[in-house]
Amino acid sequence: AGVDTVDKFACLEKDLIQVLKDDLALGGSASLATRAQVASFIVAWKSASVKVQRQAEVEAEMDTRDWAKPIANTDYMAMRQAYRVKYDMMEDKATPSKEYLEKKLQELETGEFRAETLQQVISREEADPDTLMVTDNLSWGKALKQAWKDPTTKERNFTTPLALYSKRPAPENKGK
Repeated sequence: AGVDTVDKFACLEKDLIQVLKDDLALGGSASLATRAQVASFIVAWKSASVKVQRQAEVEAEMDTRDWAKPIANTDYMAMRQAYRVKYDMMEDKATPSKEYLEKKLQELETGEFRAETLQQVISREEADPDTLMVTDNLSWGKALKQAWKDPTTKERNFTTPLALYSKRPAPENKGK
């Protein structure tokens, strides 16, 4: 139907209801199930519009600061899926990280593309390390509740560091 991106879908604002009635045969005078389909379509359209607007704001800010623009998770997953379909499954240690691809796309846009050796490529495994946390075989929620009930733990781990941090004086520049 020609609507193959979220951007195009979000631009249907002016004639959204007419498109629903004519092209998709989802008139509002139909059954409750059909009306629910129309409502679902409108909710999806509003979500797409907000997403496109926020993405444009983020990209504009990234451009002004000369930072790499973030790649949407869906785009990153689509790239990985396209590779998987054409070639085969790629392990995380061989998959370029999202951050690396963002950097390379920025270099392409600015015309400053540089080739790098494979040792310099940051893999998905390197960029997304596992984080470990001790919970004494309790689920995270139970461990947090237990820690919050104990006044000593609560004072030591939750309140004191923040209180000390907020009371610290601002560092002065003595090297001038």
